[in-house]
Amino acid sequence: MGIRVVWSQSRARWSDLGRRCSRLSFLRVANRFEAGSLSRAATCPDSWRPLMPTPKVVSIEILLSARKKEVKKETGLGLTYKKNENFGDWYSEVVVNSEMIEYYDISGCYILRPWTMTIWEVLQTFFDAEIKKMNIKNAYFPLFVTENVLQKEKDHIEGFAPEVAWVTKSGQSELEVPIAIRPTSETVMSREFLWQEGHTAFATQAEADQEVLEILELYRKIYEEFLAIPVVKGRKSELEKFAGGYYTTSVEAFIPNTGRGIQGATSHCLGQNFAKMFQINFENDKGEKAMVWQNSWAYSTRTIGVMVMVHGDDKGLVLPPKVASVQVIVIPVPFKDANTDAIFSACSSTVQALREAGFRAEADLRDNYSPGWKYSHWEMKGVPLRIEIGPKDLANNQVRVVRRDNGAKSDIPMGNLVEKVKEILSSIQECLFNAAKQKRDACIKVVNTWDEFIAALNDKKMILAPWCDEEEVEKDVKARTKGELGAAKSLCTPFDQPRLPEDLSFATLCRNSMLCLGKASQEMDILGTKLLGRKRKRKRLPVEERDGPKSRAAATMDSSSGDSGRGGGTSLLSAWSAAGSRRYQHLLDKATPHVLRRWAGLAVLALVYAARVWIVQGFYIVSYALGIYVLNLFIAFLSPQVDPEIQDLVAGPGPSLPTRSSDEFRPFVRRLPEFKFWHSITKAFCIAFVLTFFSAFDVPVFWPILLFYWLVLFTVTMKRQILHMIKYKYVPFTFGKQRYTGKKAVSTDDATLPSD
Repeated sequence: MGIRVVWSQSRARWSDLGRRCSRLSFLRVANRFEAGSLSRAATCPDSWRPLMPTPKVVSIEILLSARKKEVKKETGLGLTYKKNENFGDWYSEVVVNSEMIEYYDISGCYILRPWTMTIWEVLQTFFDAEIKKMNIKNAYFPLFVTENVLQKEKDHIEGFAPEVAWVTKSGQSELEVPIAIRPTSETVMSREFLWQEGHTAFATQAEADQEVLEILELYRKIYEEFLAIPVVKGRKSELEKFAGGYYTTSVEAFIPNTGRGIQGATSHCLGQNFAKMFQINFENDKGEKAMVWQNSWAYSTRTIGVMVMVHGDDKGLVLPPKVASVQVIVIPVPFKDANTDAIFSACSSTVQALREAGFRAEADLRDNYSPGWKYSHWEMKGVPLRIEIGPKDLANNQVRVVRRDNGAKSDIPMGNLVEKVKEILSSIQECLFNAAKQKRDACIKVVNTWDEFIAALNDKKMILAPWCDEEEVEKDVKARTKGELGAAKSLCTPFDQPRLPEDLSFATLCRNSMLCLGKASQEMDILGTKLLGRKRKRKRLPVEERDGPKSRAAATMDSSSGDSGRGGGTSLLSAWSAAGSRRYQHLLDKATPHVLRRWAGLAVLALVYAARVWIVQGFYIVSYALGIYVLNLFIAFLSPQVDPEIQDLVAGPGPSLPTRSSDEFRPFVRRLPEFKFWHSITKAFCIAFVLTFFSAFDVPVFWPILLFYWLVLFTVTMKRQILHMIKYKYVPFTFGKQRYTGKKAVSTDDATLPSD
């Protein structure tokens, strides 16, 4: 038997009521009404009565049936949007309905509810304990910063200037000096958020480099071991690194549903740039003043948003057990004529046992909601494990457990409940990570050509591509791939480099490393990066058009008869060459900070070359050509990057020369940087030395004439360069500027930070 009540009021009024009331309160009205109460006093508080329509029963139909019809009950807790259909609206609905955040009356600001704060506290507790093991101490700095201090960090702040919030009034009075709210990169997306930020100082670069990687490993653990999110560790490109820093490393996550990558956390080596700005010096054990090497590292509540996007489904949140506010929810399932008190008592004792074992467990003993409603409610909130206790479970001394990640159900005896719960939660944590990794890996596409790159971009893949790491190329690709959803930029160059394909033609390579790429967006909820490819300055011909069919067969390792062997040999040679190139680049990177050692080595090489020429009494033409080349490099080393004579003709603002009228720190920007200057001269001496073993280059010549001509050329060229310096009032060295004795490399063994 059933009763159908037909109302004369239109549904529009009920919808209007739903808009005026809170969602949860309206659901309570609906549930009480479904329970059979037609009384207005029973279904709403007095303040709602003017809004409620008066129920008018038009007809009551008594439905007789020989059997009961199964009716699917709606809890009203379901999501409106599907994750695969409307990701942005799905995400917004999940974080609100699962009680993670509440909107605030200031745009860009949110209330982080306890469900979110617990996750943040778990991560904070882990990270705080780990950095204290590294002898890092916590400190608190004011939120506000003056304009003068902000301007000292002009390079760092330039990109964030439009987002800086300024405080100009105190009460009704104008401040004499406006103060800024310290910006970070997050201000572009949100005006208020929580983040962890670390700043450390070291005596040597080696110590700073070591900590950068140690902190990055902690961030990996946060994502992979706590949030069950696979990430890629790597180094940012020069264009994407922290403004004003020496280099930046990061962990990068990926959202398969949108094909977007997200920068999970960053660990920067700031070098000595900020030490120069703020005079951060120390005295080493030799009594010399030196500048510190600084690091900076941070992650924010963005991590929690990434977790929601990766694991959430159409039922709501899916929380990894390690960070869940409630790991186990116990729900009583009483039936008619069941011993409700005994069931409730069993639920309470189960929670107590789990809590004593160290689990975060709660029982939902509310009697104004049905078990089905509670199931949906806690599924929405993402609780990893649900325990149900009904009359049958009580009789069999067991409980029923239901996993949130896959919905699997099983019955567990009460005697070994704690052990089984521990196993299941561990399994859930592992399964969430494995599932996320499997989805992420399925979206990774290794490309070797521009066409493959574009196709992978359109398929929303996470791309690994050969990359030359040139800023101009990166900017060009951004411009070429710019569309409605954003422009392209790189994620990172992974530390764990995949092996380049043996059939990869040199025509498709910029450099023998692989760059991790993804797709960019300007929205906070689905922030990520677009993939990045290499610039082709001219149309490249297919391999067969340049070198013939055999070269193409070798490049693609075609298994056709006759040339397959040659293709394998060429591929093997390519692999060896790629490995050698990577090793060479690695050695160059390691040599970069050791300025004095590099130049000392060059001096030794020059002496060896001079001794070789003196012994053989020849190859003067080679030496003369070497001298002309070195002279040209030296002039470029002494010249500013932008010549003041043509600065006005250069499109866009370029680096200007330092002047006495400005207190701002502006280093002299050379046309040829010191490292490239050294590298070019070193290669030139090596090539010249090799040429002295080939008699074809030993052209007979009266060497004093060559020496005299070179000295004249040197004098004329340097005179012109010195007049240029005088005219535009600059000196390309440290003369007239404050000197830092700490510029000299300090060894790890000799230098230590002063104790407090």
